[in-house]
Amino acid sequence: RSGRVEQVDLAAVRPLWDDDWRRAGLADATVAQLSDRYALEEQVVDVRYLAVRHGGVVVAAAVLKLDGATAALDAVGTDP
Repeated sequence: RSGRVEQVDLAAVRPLWDDDWRRAGLADATVAQLSDRYALEEQVVDVRYLAVRHGGVVVAAAVLKLDGATAALDAVGTDP
């Protein structure tokens, strides 16, 4: 259903973030590194990707990082 938060994989949120970083003028290689860093973090921290879709397209996303009793929300963004 559209408008509800769901847990997704990195591939689902990556287009939203990549487009945002490209609008900021970052080179493709830098954009790739920024998204790939989350995959690396998955090796040591419980990383969860959260998204809201509209019409099947991710329009808002965030990363929830869990490490024991500590949680952090990162990369909160929306489609402009």
